[in-house]
Amino acid sequence: MGKSNSVKKLTDNKFVNLYGVDATSVHDTPVSYFVASRAKCVEDLKLSTGENHPDGVIIYSIYGEQRDTVVLIRQYRYTLGGYISEFPEGLHVTWEELHAG
Repeated sequence: MGKSNSVKKLTDNKFVNLYGVDATSVHDTPVSYFVASRAKCVEDLKLSTGENHPDGVIIYSIYGEQRDTVVLIRQYRYTLGGYISEFPEGLHVTWEELHAG
């Protein structure tokens, strides 16, 4: 099984932060990747707590007379160097979070 060796918080933003993860893969090779999360600190990440607190939303839209067509968006992903089709998604922000001092 792969494992995380270290996690570093890379940003300090109000709604979402970026974390850098250095890990060992299931093939026992080193890997580095990034995680975007609403967690305020490394200790609050699911990676640390094991708890599942959803912090995003996905919109699943169907249309047509028979409601048999799914809506996808075409989005360029720099890490892939090309376009992919995906469901519209994003972070959920509460009124209180938007207006917190």
